[in-house]
Parts: sequence; C-alpha cells; structure tokens
Amino acid sequence: MSQKTSSSSSSPSSPLFRLPLEIRQQIYTYLLRPANCKNFPSPSSTTTTSTNDSSASDSSLPSQDDPSDLPPSPASPTSNHLLTGPNYTYPIPLFLLSRQIHTETLPLFRSLNRFVKISTPWSEAIRHINSEGGVGVVAIGSQATDFQNFHLRVLISTAMVPGMGTTDPENYDMITEMGELEGFVRTWGFSHLNSARHLNPHLVLRVDLKEPYPRQSTGQAAKQKGLDVALQTRLLSPFGKLKDLNQMLFDFHGRPFFEGGDVDEEVKEMVIKEQAIPELTPEERIQRCKELGIEGEVCIGKKEYKQAIDCYLKAFEAVHIYHTESGRKREVHCDSYYAVELRDGDYRGQFGHLVRIMLRISLVARVMDAFIKLQEWEDALFWGRRSISTFKSSLQSQSQENADPEIYPERHVVHATRKVDSMWLIDGYWETFMREAKAMQFAGKPDMGLIFYRTAIAGREVRRKDDEEVRACMDAAEAFRPEDPLVKVEAKAMALRIMARKDDLVECVNSGPG
Repeated sequence: MSQKTSSSSSSPSSPLFRLPLEIRQQIYTYLLRPANCKNFPSPSSTTTTSTNDSSASDSSLPSQDDPSDLPPSPASPTSNHLLTGPNYTYPIPLFLLSRQIHTETLPLFRSLNRFVKISTPWSEAIRHINSEGGVGVVAIGSQATDFQNFHLRVLISTAMVPGMGTTDPENYDMITEMGELEGFVRTWGFSHLNSARHLNPHLVLRVDLKEPYPRQSTGQAAKQKGLDVALQTRLLSPFGKLKDLNQMLFDFHGRPFFEGGDVDEEVKEMVIKEQAIPELTPEERIQRCKELGIEGEVCIGKKEYKQAIDCYLKAFEAVHIYHTESGRKREVHCDSYYAVELRDGDYRGQFGHLVRIMLRISLVARVMDAFIKLQEWEDALFWGRRSISTFKSSLQSQSQENADPEIYPERHVVHATRKVDSMWLIDGYWETFMREAKAMQFAGKPDMGLIFYRTAIAGREVRRKDDEEVRACMDAAEAFRPEDPLVKVEAKAMALRIMARKDDLVECVNSGPG
C-alpha cells in the first residue's frame, strides 16, 4: 500500500511535471533569481517598516522545523520607520506546493541566493542604506536578527575614541543579497566623503564568512571546510573600496564568529591592498572629469557618437554623478566633498563645488550634441528639459532666499518617472526667469545656452512644429549666446517659418469657404 502511495505521489498529474526537468528548472530559476524577486517602490509610495520590530507578524517566516529555512519577507508594517527603497519578496509558497517541487527548487534557490547580514549600531543607517543608497532589503528588525542562513556577517562598530564610547549597546540588523554589496559599500563610501573623511577613522569593520548549509557529514574537516575562494572573493572584494577605516577584522579575538573555516589569506591580502590605495582628492576627480570630457570630444570628431556618450557618462561618474535607466535617472552624491578651495590642477584657487557645476553643465550640453548627431531626439530632449527644469527651479528658490545666483542646486535623485513635458517649462514664472537669467553672469552661461538651443532643436524634431516650448528655448539660447552664429541662423529661420504660417493663415481666412 505504501509503495503504491509513493509511486502515485512521484507521478503527479499536474501539467508542470509533464515538462522535462530541464524546462522546470528554467521556470524555477526565473522565479527564484534575485533580480526577479526585487521590488522597486514608485517614488510616490512608501513602505512603513520598523528597523527594530519585535512584534512583526510571523506569517512570512518559515516554521522552525522547515529544513529550507527560507528568508522572511520584509517585516510587517509598523509606525517606527520608513523604508522607501527596494526590497526582496521570495515566492515562499512555491516550496510548499509539493514534496517534489520542494526537492527540485531548494538546491536551486540556495545556489542562486547568497545572503548577507549587516549589523550597525545606528538605526538610521538602515534607512539611509535602503532609501538613499538603493540597497535592497530582504528583512530587518527581529526577522533579520533571527535569520541565520547567511553567507557573510558584516558587523560595524565604533572604535575606542573620545566621546564615542567603547561599546555599542545595540545592533540593528538587516538581511540583503550578495549582489547588493557593491551598492552598500558605495553608499558607505559616499557618507565617508561627505563627512570630510572623518567617519571611517572612528569605525571598526568585522567580517566573517559562513557556510549556511553544511553537508550532513561529521568530523572537524567538514566543519572547517568553509566557502570556496571564488565565492569568498565575490563576498569580500567590494570592501576593498572602503578607505580610512580604523580597523578591519576578519575574525574575532583570533577565532571565527561561526564554524565556517578561515578567510583565505590571498583574499584578505587583496582586500587590504585595495583599501591602502589612497582616495582620489576633489582636485584629482575634477581633473579626471575634464580629461574624460576631452576624450569624448575626440570621439565626436571621429563621428563615434556612442563612444562619446560613454566618455561623458564616465566623466560624470568621476565627480560622483551617476546615470542609470538609460540616463533617465540621475544620482548626485558627495556634494560636501567638493565644497573646498581647489589647491592644484587646472582650477587651482577656485571653489570646487562651482567648478563641478560648470563641468556638469558642459557635459549635459555635450551629451545632447551626441544624441542629436545620432538623431535620438527623445533622449536629447529629455536631457535638456531636465537640466532646464533644475536650473529654472534653482533660480526660483534663490529669488525667494536671496541666494548666490551661481549656486546650481539639484535634488539628490532625479527619477525617470518624473513628468517631463512643456507644462513645467512654460509657466507663470517663465518671464521672471528669463529676466533674471539674462542678467546673470556665471562661467557656465554659454553651455547653458547650448542646452537651451539643443532642447529647441530636439523639441522641434520630436513634435514637428515650432511650439511654445521650442520658441521659448530658442529665445533663451539667444539671450545666453547672443553672438553664436548657429543660434542666430536658427532663430531667424524659426521666425521666418512662424511668419509664413501666419501669412498662410491670413490668406486662408481671407479666401473664405470654397
């Protein structure tokens, strides 16, 4: 009787099991791959989640006797803290459908997902890592603390320094995925630079590797086997980018945190060696930005327009400005790092923040030029509108605050989902903006004029008419570049086209019906 039951259970009637195992594994892989389990909340929505949640629902947690010990979903909503960044939601019900599915999916899940537990003494750090750094969260609070099937433990603590104490009374935990480590370290690095490099000398970083799924074998050799060197490298290499740490420990008081074997000595040496490479100074980064911009101009001269765009994007990154989603999302970091007087290089004696702004304006104009030469009008229009909108908004806010007109502030992140159309460009503030803009004198004014000019050209190509936005941008280009022959020619041609259309309209009206 038992044999018959077993045979019946091993031959399910579901159409899924009629597929070859290789096809089923492709389906499972799609469902379990970390990138497909990652959710990106829209800018208008927020997920309210506690970073110290002791009362979260256990509905998303596997039972204690579940051998898979799958990760929990993000903790249930509470009112303590806001996490507005990405999170992971794994299809846990999949593992509970049948014994066969559980057997087929569990090894695949373990091979695709490598989890990391990050522990920090500051609750606000988790919000910063997630919401501003864009690091995806698997779990936080008590669920993260209880979860043990991670490959890497990252413990951040304060060093023994005056005024900061010698011990950390409480840790705040989060679980993330191995693929998020680059973003985590990058966000940490930005915080260090924004502190004028005063943060990391007060911090101790402890890392330890762990084999979360030990083989069912016995003996000391099995316990000390640990993780292979390739996986150790993937887990630990991102930390080489951290600079100026007080100390980095690969063990605790001479022993591992967990029974998983020691960290490979070559991997340790690689991380420590990279950490010893000095951080680039603001002067060096600004100089590199300028050089990459020149390389882009060389590509333009060779009609290698896509390569030119790549150079320009690298130039942005040299000064901590990053573009993702095909350029539709822009992140600006480390503003405070450039708020210094430059001591050497081509811009010696100038204020780093203003030089960075000038280079940014120039790079936007160049990116637009490359897109126009490629006849990718929509991209050129998007870049132009975004910069004009930011520039106009900065003037509007400065007029209210009586601020220095050379400052060109920008939101930390400009999302691709932000509505970009002529409604925000031509509004009740436009005439005031034009009066103020014409009177302004700043180093980036000619390049800002190019942005207006190229926005007008791209807008006309996209909509096939000289509408209000196109005319307004061309007027601004004339105001910013009054001696530019290209602007003069195009403005005159536009005026003639508008006049011709008016004449045609008058003739049509006068001729009457028929």
